[in-house]
Amino acid sequence: MKQISDTTQVKIGTVLSSPRHREYVVLATNPRTKLASDFRVGDFVRVGEGAVALIYDLEILNPNALAFSEQKQQEDIFAPDLRDDIDVLIRVYLLGELYPVRQSPPLSPLEAGTAVFVLSDFQIRDFHFLVGESGVESFALRYLLDLQNLSLSVAELLCERLISLIPERAELVSVLLRQMKWQKFQG
Repeated sequence: MKQISDTTQVKIGTVLSSPRHREYVVLATNPRTKLASDFRVGDFVRVGEGAVALIYDLEILNPNALAFSEQKQQEDIFAPDLRDDIDVLIRVYLLGELYPVRQSPPLSPLEAGTAVFVLSDFQIRDFHFLVGESGVESFALRYLLDLQNLSLSVAELLCERLISLIPERAELVSVLLRQMKWQKFQG
C-alpha cells in the first residue's frame, strides 16, 4: 500500500450538509481564506480523514456587503467589519479515498462538522496513480465520467490542473477532455 505524505494542512472549512451522497456543502471557516486564493473551482480537497473531493462551485453569501465593501475600498475607506459578514459556501463532489487510494466514493456518508483541507500537489498526484493486484502502478481517472453531470468548465479546470501536475499524462488528459466536450456537444 502506498503511503501518501500529508505535507499540507490548510483547513478551508467544515461540512454543513449533503444534498446527495457524493455532493457536500462546506462553509469556509477561516476568515483569512474567505475570498482568498486558498481554494477555487477545480481544486482537490481532503474531507475528513481521507475522502478526496473536487470543488465544483463557490457561493458568496451576503453579496451586498461585498459590493459595499469593494466600493468603500475604492474610496479608501477601511471597512473590515463588513468582511466578517461575508460567508463562502464551497460545494464539493466526492471522488474517492486516499487511504488506501481508491477512485470510488466512500460508502458511508460524511458527518456535518467534518473538516475540509486543501490537498497537496503530491497527494493529488498519488491519488491518480493506482496500484493494481499485480503491483503495477497505473494512471487513473475513473471519476471523470461521473463529472459529466457537472459543468464542462469544471472539467476543463480539473484537466488543466492535472496537466500541470502530471505533465507525462498531458496527452491522455487532453484526449479525455476533448471526448467530454464532444459528448456534451452531441447532447
